[in-house]
Amino acid sequence: METPRIIPPNEISDIATMILAIMSIPKQLSANAVAVFPGMGEEDRVEQGIRLWKLMILRDTSPAHFLLIAGINDKERTFKEIDLQNLEKTYGISKLEYPLKNISIIVRTKNTLEQAEWLRDKVLELKIKDITLCTSYYHMTRAYLTVLKTFIKASMRIPIFPCPTATAPETISPEMDRPQIDLVPSETERILKYQKTNDVATKKELEEYIAWLWKIYKYQFIFSL
Repeated sequence: METPRIIPPNEISDIATMILAIMSIPKQLSANAVAVFPGMGEEDRVEQGIRLWKLMILRDTSPAHFLLIAGINDKERTFKEIDLQNLEKTYGISKLEYPLKNISIIVRTKNTLEQAEWLRDKVLELKIKDITLCTSYYHMTRAYLTVLKTFIKASMRIPIFPCPTATAPETISPEMDRPQIDLVPSETERILKYQKTNDVATKKELEEYIAWLWKIYKYQFIFSL
């Protein structure tokens, strides 16, 4: 018997719907800020965020482009402190070429929720109008939903554009010494767990937000492809 095209949703389909909804948002190269959620020893998260920030500056020098790097849990085995000196040395950010005053870093945070709360505070402090969020592809859905929920709690609504790292699924996550794709089941469980503690946005909240985002950015999205 063939499965009908329309059936009642369940927890599994809700997770799939949220992933697809977030991935429906085109990448943006003109956001007011690049926010990086590092961790798990995955240095490509920071590398991609910095490359994107540099590209934004090269493409458009008129608006202020901020680079916001959230902290890492120092209990992680692969923890490495990130500071301005480290960025200059490791990632080639020269103060002669790039506005270092536009870089904000918090060295340590315990988890994704603390990263999102720090980001909320920086957005308010710097009056940021929109952000591009960089993190690993397997972590993007939970990170995005956590940021969205944190902003909802603060009665904030600004465009958030996802930019997951360009890595192959079998890429090893240094902290776990396992392929990144193997971390997806835990991310799924954490989304469901933290929705119950009101720390992660629900499917309904995400759908309402995505509808608003597409309404105000539809024309720009179509011509950015």
